[in-house]
Amino acid sequence: MRRVTMRFRSILPLILLFVAGEAAAQDNDLPLTPRDYGNRAGVQVLLTNHGFALGGYYTRAVSDAVSLVFDANIGSAKDEREAQFLRYGNTFVMGKANYVLMLPVQGGLMIRLFRHSIEDNFRPYVQLSGGPTIAFQAPYFDDCNGNGNLDEAVDCTGDGELTEREETLGFFQALPRGNFKFGAGATIAMGAFFGEGGRTAQGLRIGYSFNYFADGVQLLERRHQEEPRRFIGTPTITLSIGRLLTSPDAIR
Repeated sequence: MRRVTMRFRSILPLILLFVAGEAAAQDNDLPLTPRDYGNRAGVQVLLTNHGFALGGYYTRAVSDAVSLVFDANIGSAKDEREAQFLRYGNTFVMGKANYVLMLPVQGGLMIRLFRHSIEDNFRPYVQLSGGPTIAFQAPYFDDCNGNGNLDEAVDCTGDGELTEREETLGFFQALPRGNFKFGAGATIAMGAFFGEGGRTAQGLRIGYSFNYFADGVQLLERRHQEEPRRFIGTPTITLSIGRLLTSPDAIR
């Protein structure tokens, strides 16, 4: 949570500009109903303990207060114990075993709060969603002896001499050696959309997301993580921007 807080502080000016400037982007002369605000599609930027993720969302109103929500995003997964260092002019991450990308695809409900008490220019909500998660895992280093650790002295050629060092792999070098893992995830969150009407939809959401993999994901070397990690969870801060999907004829 501390990492998320530090990253949140670094993008706080962007959030303030994001909220303060959205009114200028709205077409305030277009009358909209509460249900119109439930039909949206757009893009999302997520801030997590693992870094940044990018994705998109779609909502469809089923009533004035309830919408179906579908979203997907892609970002990396990391362990909090990973640490980056400089060695021989190159950077490496101590303890890292694999590059891991995660793509959660989720559907659920978005319930608007205090609809009769708060004007439409501030629309708070709660969200609960879940669905499948696809992870792609590729090795961070060439583990020639198969022990799951990055060794400084190892016999990779079979000559009986521990004179070699296992090499780290760049992301694109590691891609051909990667494999997919399949799991499930869920998100619980609270947020709000801002605006005084019009076709644009902008919002801020804070919540918690977690993913489960039956086979586990190996984030760290085996000396630090003996068994693959099955649960991967993180707090999330999400900025979203999109468009209302109400047709122009419907709001004239």
